[in-house]
Amino acid sequence: MVLFIDEADAFLRSRKGNEISESMRHTINSFLYRTGSPSEKVILIMATNNPDQLDEAVHDRIDEVVGFNLPNENERRIMLFHYLVKYCQPPQTMQEKLEFVWKYPRSIYHGKKLIRMEGVSKDIIEQIAKATEGFSGREITKMVIAWHDAAFTLPDAVLTPELM
Repeated sequence: MVLFIDEADAFLRSRKGNEISESMRHTINSFLYRTGSPSEKVILIMATNNPDQLDEAVHDRIDEVVGFNLPNENERRIMLFHYLVKYCQPPQTMQEKLEFVWKYPRSIYHGKKLIRMEGVSKDIIEQIAKATEGFSGREITKMVIAWHDAAFTLPDAVLTPELM
């Protein structure tokens, strides 16, 4: 079994601070009790943005730590291109159109509204990649989806640099 705990620091915080409630202290103690001995049947994976806030006993149960930095400018540029194509470019080839109809069969009857882009150049993407320093991959995805949604509300669903 693989157990994945996202935002582990939310409930596995250090017990040393005064701001921890009795129920949180009980939660941590229960977790520690159940993870006290090694197991070949269970893999525990924890994700956190604040590893320094985890309780010392939780750190003791961690075998490996893998750090992920925020994306650099080139990685942000690649993500921007990827998500713009994924969310804001209508299908071009016959294969893409067939895949679209396969994924959204109701679009045949309801005429699913597609977004297209005008004036979105490589230079614009480069500028945005520079301007988004400190953004996570999730924040970049949400930004492109917000652009899509803003374009979607227009009578002629077009994503332009001005809208971005």
